[in-house]
Amino acid sequence: MDLFEYQGKSLYQKFNINHPNSKLIKNLNDLNDPINLNFPVVVKAQVQVGGRGKAGGIKVAKDINELTQYSEEILGMDIKGHKVEILLLEEASNILEEYYISFTLDRSEKKYLIMLSAKGGMDIEQVAEENPDDLVKFHVSPSEKLTSSTISELINKANLNKDHEESLSEIIENLYLMFTEGDCDLVEVNPLAITDNGVMALDSKVSLDMNAKYKHPYFDDFEQEIPIPESEKNAKEKGLNFIKLDGSVGIIGNGAGLVMSTLDVVAENGGKAATFLILVAEQKLRL
Repeated sequence: MDLFEYQGKSLYQKFNINHPNSKLIKNLNDLNDPINLNFPVVVKAQVQVGGRGKAGGIKVAKDINELTQYSEEILGMDIKGHKVEILLLEEASNILEEYYISFTLDRSEKKYLIMLSAKGGMDIEQVAEENPDDLVKFHVSPSEKLTSSTISELINKANLNKDHEESLSEIIENLYLMFTEGDCDLVEVNPLAITDNGVMALDSKVSLDMNAKYKHPYFDDFEQEIPIPESEKNAKEKGLNFIKLDGSVGIIGNGAGLVMSTLDVVAENGGKAATFLILVAEQKLRL
């Protein structure tokens, strides 16, 4: 299950991952309460789709007047078919350096995959394509720990700022703990930044392994906060397992394993899935 940015950052709090002070806005009346944030403040649309900034869904307010104006403009906005119903207000950071880091499962290797780059704040797929040496990849067996020496080696290979190695090591270790102990399928931070206030995770892209739902009561809370697209509601009423994604390739498969493998193959060849539909025997007979 993919989380909103603010939900992922609530997990940052749980795992002691440094991130900007923030406040959640669900309607304009919330602005009548003290926001208790230092200006400038970043107003961020909470939608599960990329391209928020280009669509006008992220703006920096220098005072309360601009904050009110931008909140009015963004709340209710449609971004690629996703209606903005929640805003995340964050204290703006003075960014000195931007990095990229992600943790996911490499199914082909049956290991965790860590990716780290000194070129954060931009499309990591573009970095991987144009300058593959700038993206450090490292596999970790689920049965092994991520040691401090390994983290130091990663920081060195990625050419991150050695003056901040201690803080970088701490936040990388905590992100890894969040990924493993929090039962995540993906934890991605872009950018992981060096700021005037130290090393901070300025963004959050998190996906949870819902098979581990029984271990984490808060998974239910997250799930209830995420609106189900109309297309998925209609499919669910018909007993179909259908998920809408942000791509152009439709995928229909016989079982979850085949669909997930097909998603990987499409991604490895430069494509992006638009939807996937998982069929079981009874559904195939009906169709």
